[in-house]
Amino acid sequence: MKNASEIRKAKKYADLFSNDDAVAKKEFRYYCKLYHPDVDDSAEAAELFAIIHELYTNKVIKSTLNSSIKDTIVFRNKDTGKGFELKNYFKFNNGIAMIYHTATKVAIVYDKTYRKFYDNYLKMVKSLKYADLSMEKEFKRYFPKLVTNFETEDGQFLILLDKTSEVLNLGVIVKSYENRGEKFPERHAAWILNRLYNIECYLNYNNLVSNGISIDNIWVSPEMHTVLLFNGWEYTTEKDAGMLGCPKEVYKVLPVKVKGTKQSNTLTDLESIKNTGRKLFKGHDKLEYVNKFLNSGIDSDEPLNEWDKYGEAINKQFGKRTFIIWDDVPYNT
Repeated sequence: MKNASEIRKAKKYADLFSNDDAVAKKEFRYYCKLYHPDVDDSAEAAELFAIIHELYTNKVIKSTLNSSIKDTIVFRNKDTGKGFELKNYFKFNNGIAMIYHTATKVAIVYDKTYRKFYDNYLKMVKSLKYADLSMEKEFKRYFPKLVTNFETEDGQFLILLDKTSEVLNLGVIVKSYENRGEKFPERHAAWILNRLYNIECYLNYNNLVSNGISIDNIWVSPEMHTVLLFNGWEYTTEKDAGMLGCPKEVYKVLPVKVKGTKQSNTLTDLESIKNTGRKLFKGHDKLEYVNKFLNSGIDSDEPLNEWDKYGEAINKQFGKRTFIIWDDVPYNT
């Protein structure tokens, strides 16, 4: 394995990693145990991990998608006739859009009757602001990387996003664990919820309410311990603005206050995050402090308060936060 000086000099994948994918994965995880932000939050570790992460994720690594899927779909721009194709894709319907995803792309396709949601998605993602470069570096990676958007030849509206192959849809993972008759790993449920609260604090800074935080709209990187919000932006509005709608999963936990006013309120996102937590921690009955937190009411619409209370519950339940390797992540439909 390379030392800090050698890592700084690394310019290409082969400078740090083996050409054998299995060996490279072990090498990457070794470096994670040394320099991942969950392990070492120093400036030096951040510098080294940025190099390691970039070289590893930029390499075309083996897709985690099922190689037996051979479907291909083509989308073309109504105005130019140009387009692209997606091969070996998964798909699911999130209620108002069809989501197609491959190892490196996510396509969100809205029927023409949902044009306003398509427009709102683009508006909200493009409106995000950062206080400084440090905030931008931290949060920009959690949000959609727009490649293109257009009206298709058959009158649908499409948004194409970039992603790396280790980024997987959380809804698919949860269903895969259920199909195997297994519980979702509690340690990984813990950090996923932590990241969601972190993201919610950022949305609060932007005076935004997601209204779309649900299992199917959340994406995760098991390798990087990262949560990404690729879907759900079609429901996002500024605080106190009229809601455009929300997923069925979110509607079930809408606060009474929000149902009465039909205005966007941070309480909706906080309830949605707790609801996500209850789904992820389902079956883990012995988690006294976590379950007590997840089933308690919210006495404020300030996400920092909830994040602090959650952090306290996690510390009591699991002790010091450590980087836990997420092995054998099931991913099938």
